Amino acid sequence: MKDIYGFITVRTESSRLPNKCFLPLGEKSVIESVISRCLHYKINPIVCTTISSTDDPIEELSNKLKVKVFRGSVKNKMKRWLNCSEFYGIDDFHTIDADDPFFDSNLIFKSMEIRRKSDLDFVKPSIYSSSGGGSLGYSIKTSYLSSIIKNTDDLFDSEMINNFIESNKYNSSAQM
Repeated sequence: MKDIYGFITVRTESSRLPNKCFLPLGEKSVIESVISRCLHYKINPIVCTTISSTDDPIEELSNKLKVKVFRGSVKNKMKRWLNCSEFYGIDDFHTIDADDPFFDSNLIFKSMEIRRKSDLDFVKPSIYSSSGGGSLGYSIKTSYLSSIIKNTDDLFDSEMINNFIESNKYNSSAQM
């Protein structure tokens, strides 16, 4: 199968628990654990963080671990993903939240396989996954993402992408 890119979405300014990505989880931090799991399962991690100076430590850690990092919009994470895809020349990717250190790699592979074999715009998490039983990320085709966010700017808050993606009439999608 073609390479799978895992866009690890992370920032330090969480309103509920700031700096949670740096909390200890065993011998590593949460973000280090997510990166390590990606590498272990041969998912190419790209850390997608913001241009805010508060996220400089995320870039420093990514560089230390020798993984790609992309810095973009603070509010519009979908634009951050798109700009990352364009910067690295990536056709599709799977989103991984930095606070999901126990993501299910098998679900990521299955989601990407479904997206690619059926040439879908995106594959969303299953109801089981969304209820805490696995990965919560999306497999997204870059060209589709470009088409749905073309009229948004950096100030658009795309924190909760579910409704935004599903409200777009022109998509081909599946649920795991």
